[in-house]
Amino acid sequence: MPQRVLRAVTQAGGFLLSLGALYWCFRTATSDPALRENWPKLLQLPLWLMVTLPLVSALTVVLSGLVFATVISPVRKLSTVDVVSVNGVCTLLGYFPFKLSLLFRVFWHNRKDQIDLLTIGGWFGAVAAVILASLAAAIVAALLAAHRPLLFVSVGVISLVVFGGMLLPAAGLAKAVSGWLRAKLSPSLGDKLFKLTTGLDMLRDKRMLLAAMALRGLDLAAQAVRFILASQAAAMAGLLEVPLEPAQAAIAGSLYFLLQVLAPAGVAGVREAGTVAVLSTISGGLRAEQVIAVVLVVSVSELVGNVLVGVPAALRLWWRASKLPVRAADPYFEH
Repeated sequence: MPQRVLRAVTQAGGFLLSLGALYWCFRTATSDPALRENWPKLLQLPLWLMVTLPLVSALTVVLSGLVFATVISPVRKLSTVDVVSVNGVCTLLGYFPFKLSLLFRVFWHNRKDQIDLLTIGGWFGAVAAVILASLAAAIVAALLAAHRPLLFVSVGVISLVVFGGMLLPAAGLAKAVSGWLRAKLSPSLGDKLFKLTTGLDMLRDKRMLLAAMALRGLDLAAQAVRFILASQAAAMAGLLEVPLEPAQAAIAGSLYFLLQVLAPAGVAGVREAGTVAVLSTISGGLRAEQVIAVVLVVSVSELVGNVLVGVPAALRLWWRASKLPVRAADPYFEH
C-alpha cells in the first residue's frame, strides 16, 4: 500500500475513532435517567455565564497565538495580529483530520512570511518546550497545593519561573553541542542544522522566555477558569454536586489542552474522553458521567469561542493573502 494511502487511511480511521469517543461521552453522560432530565437546564443558565464561557475560550486562542508570536520575536519580527489570526484559523481546522491545522500554519509562515521550513521546525520546537515547561509547572502546583487556592497560585507562579529558567541553560548546552557538530559536518548539512537549531536561539533570549512563560501562565489560568465556570454551570443544572476545585480545574484544563495538541486526527473526542478518564480516576467522588457534563460544556463553549476568533481571523488572512506575494515552494517543502 502506498505511503500516502496508508496515511490517509490512518487519519480517517483515527478521525472515526475520535468521533466514537465523543459518542461514548454523550451516551455515558445521558445514561443516568436523573442526570438526563437535567441536561435541558443548561439552556436556563444565567446570561453572564453563557456569555463568559465562550469569551474565556476565545481568550485562550488569542493567548496561544501570542505565545507563537513572542517565541519567534528574538530572530524574526512578525505581525502579531497575523500570527494570532493564523492560530485562530488553526483552531477551526484542528477539528478535522489530516493535520490541516499544522499544514496551514506551516504553509502560511513559509509562503507568506517567507520563513524556511527548518527555521519553522526550530520555532515550533521552541514553542513546544515552553508549553511543556508550563504544563510541568501546573502539575507541580496541583500536586503540592491541591486544596489551598492561594498557595496553589503562588506555587504555580514560582514553578513557571523555575521551569522556564531551566530552559535557558538547556538551550545553551544544546546550542554549544550543535555548534560543535555543525563544524564537523559538510557546509550544506551544517547550514541545515543551523536553521533547525534557530529555536535554541529563541529559548536563550531571557526577555522572550519571561514574556512567553507569562503568557502561558495566563493561558493555563484561562484554561482552568473555563473548567471552573463549566463546573458551576453543570452544578446549577443539577449535573454535578459541587463545582471543581482550582487544582482539579487546573489539571483538567492542562490535560484537555495537552490532548488537543497531541490529537493525531482531529481534536474532538480524544481530548474529551481522555480528560474524563483521568479526572474521574484521580478525583474521588466524581463519577465519569459528572465529569463528562463539565467537559462537554467546555467543548461546546470552546466551539463558539473558536468561531468568534476563527471566522474574523480567516477573513483577515484572506484579505492579507491578496496583499502579500506567494513565494516559491521551499526546497524542503515536499520532504
